[in-house]
Amino acid sequence: MQELGPYDYLHRFFRLCIVHFQRNIKALGDSVKGKVQAAMYSLASAEHHPDIQQTLDIIRQGGRKQKLAWLMEKENSKFALPALYQPLSLIPPYIWKASPSTTNGNEQAHHNVNCDGMGLTLLAGIMHGYQYNLCTMSSMDLHQMYGIGHQDAASMHVHRAKHAVSRKG
Repeated sequence: MQELGPYDYLHRFFRLCIVHFQRNIKALGDSVKGKVQAAMYSLASAEHHPDIQQTLDIIRQGGRKQKLAWLMEKENSKFALPALYQPLSLIPPYIWKASPSTTNGNEQAHHNVNCDGMGLTLLAGIMHGYQYNLCTMSSMDLHQMYGIGHQDAASMHVHRAKHAVSRKG
């Protein structure tokens, strides 16, 4: 592992958020329709693509500058396509399928902490973050030891991932 470069590491763990990926396609607006749009969406997959090269050609031949820039960004980056398309990634398929495909949970956690800590001094912000972490760890310990969740339905990504792996295993 020590001989690996930064992109080699990324190929082993990094995934792009599917929600943001889809939002970026929608942001292209009317310039992307039909067959080209379907080809763009099909790049985000855990399954082997029937003809990945043809799909890339469909997007390329879509013609508009925005689509070409979108595709060039994915192709020129050494990690974007592998972060969307599992067969190009070095993440094993069973881990890829069990892990969350969005970053929304992480973003919500950061948002909650940031909203609560607005307008605090630096020391008060640090103490607030410390208390938040203690509460979170306590909640996780209760869940792990006794199966008591912090809400009615256990919706933590860790729980979902464990459950998905145990179903496959």
